[in-house]
Amino acid sequence: MTRTVPCALFLLFTACARHESEKEDKRESTHAAVNTPPPPPPPSPAKHAVLDYAATATCAARELRIVFPEHNRELLGARGCSPITLGGVDTTSCDGADAGTYCVAATTFNGQSHGVWLVKNAGGFLVDYRATELAQPTFVSLKAQMPTKPVVVRAFAMLSDYYNYEFGGKHATHYAFELSDPQQTVMSTRVYAYIAKTAPDAQTLFDVTKDGKWHPVTVAIAYPKTKESSQVCVLSSLVSPSFLESEAEHAFEAPSGPTR
Repeated sequence: MTRTVPCALFLLFTACARHESEKEDKRESTHAAVNTPPPPPPPSPAKHAVLDYAATATCAARELRIVFPEHNRELLGARGCSPITLGGVDTTSCDGADAGTYCVAATTFNGQSHGVWLVKNAGGFLVDYRATELAQPTFVSLKAQMPTKPVVVRAFAMLSDYYNYEFGGKHATHYAFELSDPQQTVMSTRVYAYIAKTAPDAQTLFDVTKDGKWHPVTVAIAYPKTKESSQVCVLSSLVSPSFLESEAEHAFEAPSGPTR
């Protein structure tokens, strides 16, 4: 004998099946909404240049990432080219940089706050090795040796009104500047430097510093032959109104000395 399913029971069964189907659809919909976050954007060209510079393990590889590699080969070999541990790298100042300009990225080198000077050319960004690594004598060593031949150094410069006994009475003929070692900040690493107002770059250096603030410059300094004070030196030349490496700097390294 054929048995029939009561209508009410059939409707209940259909409703339950539809409910279970809706629950499954809801679970699938909820699961689909949890998307994997998109990968981070690739580093900007400037940041990529900093990361590549820090990651190199040989001097030959690092040479490819700096300006004037031929002039820095000896310095690279002397200081070594082991990988550098970086902290966060901020290259915001490099955004929109044009070819032929420079910018300074903020980061940490091996746990120390550091600025990486980048120069943009037609092929992209390169690191200015000397500006970044400050491959130069400290002011402490200069004051101990008091060289009488011009030495090129990067320093923070500020216009001064201090004329000591060696340059007393020369307010009318010389500009006075205070130079601070960018590698150290205590007062003992500062010197006073004087340049004749008629010197080729004297007016330029005055214009750069006349606002009374510290400015990064590259200068050639030497001590008078009298060597009366390690705090007082002669400013032979403004090599660059920034820390950037230049051909003028290399002229001082040539056997014949500066070309002017």
